[in-house]
Amino acid sequence: MPWVVRAIANVDNDTPFLTSISAYYHTAGRDVFVGSLFAAGLFLSFYRGSLNSRQDRVLAVIWGISAAFIGLIPSDPNRTTYHFIPVTIFFAISIYMTLFRFTKPSQLPVTPEKHQRNKIYIACGVVMLASVLAIAYLDYKGSSVFVPEAIAIAFFGIAWLVKGQMIFADNVSSRTSS
Repeated sequence: MPWVVRAIANVDNDTPFLTSISAYYHTAGRDVFVGSLFAAGLFLSFYRGSLNSRQDRVLAVIWGISAAFIGLIPSDPNRTTYHFIPVTIFFAISIYMTLFRFTKPSQLPVTPEKHQRNKIYIACGVVMLASVLAIAYLDYKGSSVFVPEAIAIAFFGIAWLVKGQMIFADNVSSRTSS
C-alpha cells in the first residue's frame, strides 16, 4: 500500500516524496490509503488466532479499529497525538502478535513447517521492531519516516501470509499418517 499510494500521488500531480505514509492522505492517493486501512482493519478485526483465545479476539478488534482510525484521522502538520495514538497501537499489536502469538502452536505435535514459520515470524517481528525504533528516531530528528513505515508494513504482510500458511504450510499427509 505505501508504494501504491506514493505512485498514485506522483502520477496525479508529481507530488514530491512526502515524510510519512499518512502524509499522502492529502494527495490523490487518499482513497487507496484510507480504503486499504479500512480493508486491513476489517480483516484484522475478524482474526481469531490459532488458539482462538479471548486475548487474540480482543487484541484483533483493537488492532482493526486502530487501522481504521489511522485512515479516519489524517496526520496533522502540527503533529497532534490524535493520529499518533492509533498508529502506535497498530504497530505495537502487529509486533506483539507476530513475535508472541503467531509463534504459538495451534496443534501438537509441532510440525517441522511450524518451526520454519516461527523463524520467519521472529525475523519479521525483529525487523518490524527495528523499523518502529527507526521511525521514532527519525521522527525525533524531523526526518522522513516513510521508508521504515513501509518496511514495517511489508514485513507484517510477510508474517501475515506465513500465518495463513501461504508459505511453509503444514504437510497434511504427514499429519494424517502420525
